[in-house]
Amino acid sequence: TTGVQTFIDRLLISWHSSDALAATVPASFVCITLTALLMGVASYVSVFVAQFSGARKPDMCSKIVWQGLYIALAALPLAWLLSLGMTPLFAWIGHAPQIQVMEVAFSEILTLAIPLMIAFTTVAGFFTGLGKAALVMWVNLLITVINLSLDYLLIFGHWGFPSLGVAGAAWATFLAYGIGTLILLFF
Repeated sequence: TTGVQTFIDRLLISWHSSDALAATVPASFVCITLTALLMGVASYVSVFVAQFSGARKPDMCSKIVWQGLYIALAALPLAWLLSLGMTPLFAWIGHAPQIQVMEVAFSEILTLAIPLMIAFTTVAGFFTGLGKAALVMWVNLLITVINLSLDYLLIFGHWGFPSLGVAGAAWATFLAYGIGTLILLFF
């Protein structure tokens, strides 16, 4: 899902401007690098849930899920601190000033989405570990549709929404993951 969303974001951003596309590629790399370790840890939830479910230890399944959600909560202040460092980071990298502004806008918002992505991965891992991959697949599909729709509205400013450019793409991803996480938590 993340790969498809990244492709959609970049395709629509490229229609917005070539500078916007030039800004989102390095900003995406920074965010992926910052997210990789914690997402990797959260992805282990499915393995442990499957193991404990098979061993008929459902109480351990809930403990594992809570551990993943605690990681997401612990990532909140970390994400906030990281988002504050985007301006000096991209200034240090030294791209053109108009690119830096978009890199910072995109990465600040996506960095704040890290806890949501970890929570989503954790809860999705719970359902995958229980063998309910179809639910996760449908929610991932819904997230992709929401992301695409919000990209269209927020990048270009259609139907009365503001034209936010790269920030709109980042907000679309943030909101799509937030909605997907809430749906999985509901189930």
